[in-house]
Amino acid sequence: KDYALHSNKKNFEFNQKAIELAKNLNKSMAIAEAYGNYGYYYERKNDTLKQLELLDKIIELGNKEKNNDVLGKGYYEKGFYYWGRSSQTKTIQNFLKAEEFFTKSKNKKYLSEVFIQLGYYYQEDIRDYNKALGYYKKYTDLFDENSFALVTTYDLMAELYGKQNKYEKSLEYY
Repeated sequence: KDYALHSNKKNFEFNQKAIELAKNLNKSMAIAEAYGNYGYYYERKNDTLKQLELLDKIIELGNKEKNNDVLGKGYYEKGFYYWGRSSQTKTIQNFLKAEEFFTKSKNKKYLSEVFIQLGYYYQEDIRDYNKALGYYKKYTDLFDENSFALVTTYDLMAELYGKQNKYEKSLEYY
């Protein structure tokens, strides 16, 4: 994934190896991760149809293996895909599908990422601060109240309450 920013050739080579290794080890989530990372290669080459094809392979794998984490990962990555193409409806639909599958698998790590991204999407792209706060709250509910993972989210929530002139709430989260 790191090579996607610097070297398309290295990205391509490493992700081919990653997919091969993950298949040999029969690690479904690793295969899904590699397909997602491989998609960055095609995104940088402006071949978004090939990128979408790889994301669909993740969902196909998840369906085949009845693996909720892999399905969640596929829809999560498709959420980003459509976010980059300014398709509000498809972005939200895919993130909500990811939430559904990660909730079924009780995967707190990935579920928290979905909540943060939905919160940020509603905050920055849609400007629906109440929905954004709702997703940030779902995120904070996943962790112990003193968890370091909450620092950035509390800051985002404080900022949004400030934008709504709810200064007492804003101070509470700061």
